[in-house]
Amino acid sequence: MTPPVALPGPSASVRARWAATGALLAYTRRTLLLVWASSPGLVAALVVLTILGALAPILVAYAGKHIIDAVVLGDTELTARWVLLELASVTVLTLALRGLGLTRSLLGARLGADVNVQILEKALALELEFFENAEFYDKLTRARREASSRPVALVADSFQVVQNLLTLAGYAIVLTRFSGWLVLGLLVATVPAALSEMRHSKIGFQLRNWRSPDTRRLLYLEYVLANDEHVKEVKLFGLGPHFLGRYRTIAETFYREDKRLAVRRAAWTQGLSLLGTTAFYAAYALMAVQAALGRLTLGTLTLYIVSLRQGQQTFQALLGGIGNLYEHNLYMSNLFDYLALARSDEPRRALESGREKSVRKDALARLARALRCDVHQLIAP
Repeated sequence: MTPPVALPGPSASVRARWAATGALLAYTRRTLLLVWASSPGLVAALVVLTILGALAPILVAYAGKHIIDAVVLGDTELTARWVLLELASVTVLTLALRGLGLTRSLLGARLGADVNVQILEKALALELEFFENAEFYDKLTRARREASSRPVALVADSFQVVQNLLTLAGYAIVLTRFSGWLVLGLLVATVPAALSEMRHSKIGFQLRNWRSPDTRRLLYLEYVLANDEHVKEVKLFGLGPHFLGRYRTIAETFYREDKRLAVRRAAWTQGLSLLGTTAFYAAYALMAVQAALGRLTLGTLTLYIVSLRQGQQTFQALLGGIGNLYEHNLYMSNLFDYLALARSDEPRRALESGREKSVRKDALARLARALRCDVHQLIAP
């Protein structure tokens, strides 16, 4: 039912892959422009809150280091001062995270409505022949499938990537004081798991695109089986079991494909993430040994460990965010491809043909039945 989905093999040009990826990520810029046009104020708030959310964790870690050193020295005044600074940093971080959640929610509601309006406006602008084409309906299905969630998810993840970059840069500066090579090794150890996520995201996208015709069949079968307009015919001719059987077959096929992909994705990603965990504890042991030898203070060790753990988690989140951006761009390509459909403004003879008049007459009759009124009421001035 669904053709097998595979990525290009080793023979594919690396340069071509990079070019395709770059072209795909260009949809991020177009989406950001779309979001800015929808709500500039919310986007500006998102920028400010993202910067605050990126810098606050570094201040918390730095204050924690000085608190421990002050406690070791027995300086109560200095300890209280750094505790107050950490409290202020945590407060800023909490407010920034709350604000980001609220801003994303409002932006999602605003953008979802605007994008759906654009999709419907495009549908109204297209000519009748498009709606008689199955390929067009596949494009429309793919565009509408996640139109209300993908654009705002792409924007939110874009700002999250920027936030993680700023936070990671701060942690890297701290850890570079101990060893720059250590920082590089930790970052490299985290890359394979992220690449696995991106690869399986692309496979999932290809799988869902191949499914578009079958997805439309599922929606049609649901409509026929559960709509009062067709219930009499379904029961009269005994079509229920037949349609339900076809629905169950397609749904089970979807489940098996999703399960196979999810299991493979989890196995690869979890296995590769163990590289990052091993690298973290190797660095942890090295720092602990240095502290035991008296080369690091207790506060400095704490700062390094917090920066190490949080930095690696931030880097994993960063790579995961990049993978999400890649996946969002794949779906945004469906939306922009649909919106780019050309509309011919040339007059067509078919508009005056008897076939076209018959189509219009039948459409008006169906609409009148649906609205329970007379055809003349629909066309009356």
